[in-house]
Amino acid sequence: MDTTTSPDSFQASSAFEDLACGLPADRAARLAARAAFVELKQLFLRATEPLPDRKGQWLREKVRLAQDPMDLWLLRGPVLAAQLGDGEAARAMRAELYHGIDRVFPQAFGSPRLQPRLPSMSLLWSRAQDLTEPARAR
Repeated sequence: MDTTTSPDSFQASSAFEDLACGLPADRAARLAARAAFVELKQLFLRATEPLPDRKGQWLREKVRLAQDPMDLWLLRGPVLAAQLGDGEAARAMRAELYHGIDRVFPQAFGSPRLQPRLPSMSLLWSRAQDLTEPARAR
């Protein structure tokens, strides 16, 4: 009998976690996430390309240095603020930026599928009465 693999030393959960990291679904999810990030980064680069001043140069540099979606999330405010023109091109770019950010961060702009449901007023009222009635009995 082999004593190096005794049942006491075997961690089933860690063995299965090591096996799960190479499954095709995991790889496909990582590739999809990376593709979405690259698409959003290219969109941010297109948005900052026509900016002529030092702020535009700074934004382009920061977008180029972004390595994950959170970096782009932190740059969304300055990039959107730089698109404040009233022209058709500025409005189209803002719309494209909002759409791109919403695809990567669906909860960012209040997606209805992620908002919590509020309890009805009658339920809140009945709970408030339940809380006050023991105090009246004293």
